[in-house]
Amino acid sequence: MVMNEESIKGKVVLKGTLVLEAPLLIGAGGGGAGAEIDTEVLKTKTGQPFIPGTSLAGALREFLAAESALGMRLLFGTDAAYERRHKEAWQSSIRMEDVKLNEVEIVVRDGVSLDEITGTAIEHHKFDYEAVGRGAKGEFCAEITLRGVHERHETDAEYAIDLLARKMAAGFSLGAHTAKGFGEVYVKDLTARHYDFEKPDHVRAWLGSEGKYGNLVEPKPYGRQEKIYAKDDCVLEAKFALQGSLLVRDYERAMKVKLAGRADDDGTSVQALMLREGDRWIIPGASIKGALRHRAGEILRKLGMDDALLDRMMGPSLARIKAAPDEKWKSHLLVSEVRLEEGVAPKLQTRVRIDRFTGGKIATGLFTAAPIWQTAEGRDTLSMRLVLHEPKEEERAWQIGLLLLLLKELSTGRLALGGEKSIGRGVLIGRGAVLEYGGEKILWDATPSDLTDDQRQKLQGFVEALLEKREAKTL
Repeated sequence: MVMNEESIKGKVVLKGTLVLEAPLLIGAGGGGAGAEIDTEVLKTKTGQPFIPGTSLAGALREFLAAESALGMRLLFGTDAAYERRHKEAWQSSIRMEDVKLNEVEIVVRDGVSLDEITGTAIEHHKFDYEAVGRGAKGEFCAEITLRGVHERHETDAEYAIDLLARKMAAGFSLGAHTAKGFGEVYVKDLTARHYDFEKPDHVRAWLGSEGKYGNLVEPKPYGRQEKIYAKDDCVLEAKFALQGSLLVRDYERAMKVKLAGRADDDGTSVQALMLREGDRWIIPGASIKGALRHRAGEILRKLGMDDALLDRMMGPSLARIKAAPDEKWKSHLLVSEVRLEEGVAPKLQTRVRIDRFTGGKIATGLFTAAPIWQTAEGRDTLSMRLVLHEPKEEERAWQIGLLLLLLKELSTGRLALGGEKSIGRGVLIGRGAVLEYGGEKILWDATPSDLTDDQRQKLQGFVEALLEKREAKTL
């Protein structure tokens, strides 16, 4: 008897609580002419932010496509190109519900486009956008319909479902600005229930109420998993301490917050305040990536290389987008937002603006800033994660080499982060790093004395691969 590949054989239901680990932006467009916000968060008619099921499915489909092409087609269906080539079509078997978010705090971030040569802001390129703040939650539910085709590819289908569930529990990214640390989510307390319709108890459990018949089908739990990266990803994680002060301005809270500088002080208005969300001081991924891109361009130019190579690694520059607006691609470098750990605190600094011509102070030019300083000596204050996501094979080695040079710039204090770098803010001290690539892990402390000769040669080989691109031509 020929198996009907479209006949329904069972169901798999995945349920849990989706949690935001970073701000999330799924935009609904701008607020119209004259609006203060350029991009607003997508909301229901009642004003509740939500994540469309299509956004969830798109992000997970992309991950599965890189890990198991057959598994992706079994769960998400075939596309037109595959169907024309193989004369075979499978419909999508997965349905994801929208996730309505609760415990929501809407945050407003601002950004600016930087000139890659001078590192200064480009006029008329300031923008503001909303995002759902870290910590928001919502009920997650996905349903997979098992058909005859899944029986024919039983092993691959089971592997794909398990891999997808582990990815949900480990975390994935969706929405806008994912290359700058936005959109990191995971599903907490995830369970998978497999209903086999050839078993009467499973049919009763599926048709009946979960409370009455739920114990007939044992759920498979997925606890919090370690991060799952694509097989060709290169992951660099580094730890740093603060050498001095750090200031990434929070324009939204400035002048609204008062800080006490002395025991008898009832509070001073602060014009320059460090960015904070929830219980953590943060360095936005956009600030980190902007600094890395600017310094990477300087490195390439000093080596006599074409800085258009950066477009391959970090996405097209603003100049390239203007020249060829239809020619776009995603950045291969993903930067996570940094949340500073314990051991830092804000301190008030009263400053005065100076007249550049006379050298004297400017009347009414007194202002107060509140950067953060490290309070605990000899400890790590912040961790940074940089991921080269599936770079092209022929460009992978030199891109890792450039990434290592950028890490050296950060670790030695030659590349500062945040604002007011001209007065010494934002300087970091490297406290160690780990590079994971191709199943190998290379770990070193602040002074990489524990590296083996083989590890040193491998790291040096990545840098030498960059030098071999010295004569590379423009894209």
